[in-house]
Formats: sequence, C-alpha cells, structure tokens
Amino acid sequence: MSQPTLFCKTRVIGLDCMLNVDVVFPVAGPLTGDPRREVLALVRQEFMRVLPDLKSSHPFLCQYCGNRAHEEFLGFGAWTHLPPKGQLMPDGKVSSGPFALAYFYAVCEMGSPCGREAQKDANDLASYSAVPRDRRMLTTRPQRSTGQPPFGSCAKCHGPHEYSSLRLCSRCKITSVVTCKWIKGARMDKEDGTSNVWKVNPDPYPELA
Repeated sequence: MSQPTLFCKTRVIGLDCMLNVDVVFPVAGPLTGDPRREVLALVRQEFMRVLPDLKSSHPFLCQYCGNRAHEEFLGFGAWTHLPPKGQLMPDGKVSSGPFALAYFYAVCEMGSPCGREAQKDANDLASYSAVPRDRRMLTTRPQRSTGQPPFGSCAKCHGPHEYSSLRLCSRCKITSVVTCKWIKGARMDKEDGTSNVWKVNPDPYPELA
C-alpha cells in the first residue's frame, strides 16, 4: 500500500515575482483530532527541509517595501476535511480532495513594519480555513539584525552565486535532488506578466486566485 500524502499548494511571494510550487508531502499516518492543527504542524516541520532550496531559487524582494528579502513569514490554510478527490460532496459538487496552502511572504526583516504586514496577510489567509491565527507580538528592531541570509543566496554556504551554476534539479529547476520527488509542479510568475514553467503537474488541484 502506498504511503498517504498531502497536497500543498505553495507560493513564495515577493514584490516582483511569485514562485508557484505544487508540493506533495508524505504523511506518516492518518490525521486525527483537530486535522487543521495537525496539518499545520506537519507542514511547518516538512517545509524546514524545503525552505532553503526555495529561498535560494531567486533574489526575491520584500513584498512590502521592495528591499532585498532576508526573512519570510508563513501563511497557512488547510482543507483536510474535504472528501477524497473525485468524490461528491454534500452540495453535489466534485471534491478537489484534501489539500493545504502555504504562502511564504518574502520580507526584508521581521522586526520592521513589513513583518507586521506579513503577519496580517498570513492571518487573513488562516481565517479562510479556521486555522489558528498567529498572535505573536513582533518586536521592532532599530536596525537590520536579522542574521538571515538573503533570498537568492546559496542554500548551503549562504554566499552569492550565479544561478546557472547553482546545483538545481534538472526537472523542477528550483530545488535540490533531496526534495525533488516532492515537487510535482513549478512555475515562476513575473511582474511583467510572463511566466517560466519549469515543471508541469499532470494532476493539479484547482487554481487559486
């Protein structure tokens, strides 16, 4: 029997572009109790393995001020209560299947007003699916002290690199070989309206606005 999986539509959002990635995570066992809380914990844990590769894929700009992004804020939604894909729901519509959303808002630094804007956007996303809101008080820092490497730096040494020389998977273009099997689709949408499709998901979930 194949291992259960969870489809997670992922976006890394910067001022000048947005990376869309369809990720399918392995699930250790059936979700019980409050499924949204359990999925939230699962996705946070697994994304720690994927995030360095996503961050190194492009020199994203802060979505809110346009400066080089160093940090990110995770917005999350979960619809794990849906019937399996293809089954009819009570309203007669065909289910898209259980899925989750993970939005990474590229931020210059979380201790700036941009961090609070990212937290607000993440909480707006959470409210759509009854995921608990992030109620942390973000501390304002008087000057850059993030200590985090910028988006677009090497995922291993955090130094600058030429994108043509970065060790990318030849199929998905944005992640290392370790996590490539989780990536089912990848597309970079740019500010000028153009897109680079690196990998087409043959079995996508519905597009999101």
